[in-house]
Amino acid sequence: MTFSNCPEAVSMLIHNTAVDVNKRDMDGSTPLAVAAEMNYNHIVRILLSNGRTDANLGDVFANTPLHKAVRRGNASLVRMLMENNGVDRTPINRGGMSPLMLARSCGRQAVADLIEEYMF
Repeated sequence: MTFSNCPEAVSMLIHNTAVDVNKRDMDGSTPLAVAAEMNYNHIVRILLSNGRTDANLGDVFANTPLHKAVRRGNASLVRMLMENNGVDRTPINRGGMSPLMLARSCGRQAVADLIEEYMF
């Protein structure tokens, strides 16, 4: 069983102030980044609802949750992140790519168009 099957447990955990909601794994990914990479939109929504979640923390390659959602081509998740006021829309990863540049290079035109809507 994964944490995607237990949104109630995730919600309880992240609202416990003793739990570090930004704890990184060996690759530097936070729970939000892992949820974005795994396309767990409902978990991302729960994590973003917690004021302690830092939506801009990058992994060892400086890929943020937004980069990971873009790479997966998950337009609804990209929209959710872009609508969050705390999310940096233009972070640059170690490869020199912003989420918009990454969307274009991966052939994710619908995601690139969506990002542009929020940028201009």
